[in-house]
Amino acid sequence: MKEFFERLDGLYRAGDKAGVEAALKEKIREMAATEQAAQRASLYNELAGFYRGVSRYEESLDAFQQACGIFEELGLEQTQNYATLLINMAGLYRLMKKLKDAEVLFLKVKQILEDLNCRVDYVYASLLNNLSLVYQDMGQMRDGIDYALQALELLENFENMEHEIATTLGNLASMRMHEGDTQDAQRLILQAISLYEKMPQESAHHSTALATYAAILFLHKQYEDSLRFYRQAIALTEKYFGKNIEYAMVEYNISKVYAALGDKESAVRCLKSAAQLAEAIFGAEHHQSKAYRAELKQLQELS
Repeated sequence: MKEFFERLDGLYRAGDKAGVEAALKEKIREMAATEQAAQRASLYNELAGFYRGVSRYEESLDAFQQACGIFEELGLEQTQNYATLLINMAGLYRLMKKLKDAEVLFLKVKQILEDLNCRVDYVYASLLNNLSLVYQDMGQMRDGIDYALQALELLENFENMEHEIATTLGNLASMRMHEGDTQDAQRLILQAISLYEKMPQESAHHSTALATYAAILFLHKQYEDSLRFYRQAIALTEKYFGKNIEYAMVEYNISKVYAALGDKESAVRCLKSAAQLAEAIFGAEHHQSKAYRAELKQLQELS
């Protein structure tokens, strides 16, 4: 399995999304012919994570459920590996905007890990970070910041956690920005970007930090710089995940920058693309699709 995952990492780094999917499906079929159920569950978890990244949410949910079913058949519900799987699944619910479902599942994981006396390890820190994201999406910034700070304190006790620390700093920066403290947000996001830039291998999550920095620059009315960082963010997002919902959100934000620069044609083009992508992922009746269409109509009607 080690050689397989090394090959898979290479496909991810090359941006070969079709290759990643094909390799995982083939390996799952291969494992199905054996009695290595735990390894098959691990592969379903990886496949689910891949589908989540490219915004194929229903396929992701199905793969997560397959993995959960294997764990449950093996009687492994009170284990760290099962807790990790549920963290990933709850993260999917968050992306699907099923925030209450995500919160409930994360709190279930919290109880499992505490029952296992795992309050001071990486998995617990990951849980705290993910809970922070849910509360951020719910608009409960104080709760979100509290969980992110707890996660950061834990992560700083481990070696080689630069990626996880950078992610947490990015989450904190986003929440501080939403609270209106753009100075502190900028301080935090520049720390995160510095960590990403020092990593020996490019990280797919660097794109989120770049987009957060672009948003802060936009609030400071530094529109040209904001556009530059949004373009870097969208290029990385497409490389690793294709045109997923994060890609659509960055396109939406780029349209805002173009509008601020007085380039209505480019603003309309980007917003139309974001609206079409949101509809393809969520459906025409989803609130995000409707919001993008409404803003597009308003923008087109401006003289």
